Amino acid sequence: MGMSKMIGTGLAAAALVSGTAVMGAGTAQAAPKPQCCGVVTYDGVNIRTQPNLGGAIVGQAQGGDSFVMLDGGYIQGQMIECDWGSRTASWVRMRLDRTGVVGYISGCYSTPLD
Repeated sequence: MGMSKMIGTGLAAAALVSGTAVMGAGTAQAAPKPQCCGVVTYDGVNIRTQPNLGGAIVGQAQGGDSFVMLDGGYIQGQMIECDWGSRTASWVRMRLDRTGVVGYISGCYSTPLD
């Protein structure tokens, strides 16, 4: 393998590790940005180890707390009744910005930010 071929392969591997897609010689584009953030919309929301009411409580969030979505955003979990009577099975695995706690909160009490 020639030296230029080895250098090109190394650059492609480095770009892959850094999250940048290599589109051709000298041309790079950023990888698509995942859905990133959200906000808690209710005080005293339990953060759980699983997307259901049986998951252990690992922390609490307050209305206005921001979070980073993990694992691609909202997923289907246990159907629950929200405090105001509506029902949802939407949960999000997140990391709370204020405390760093990682876990799941119900879609009843959170909203994504663009």
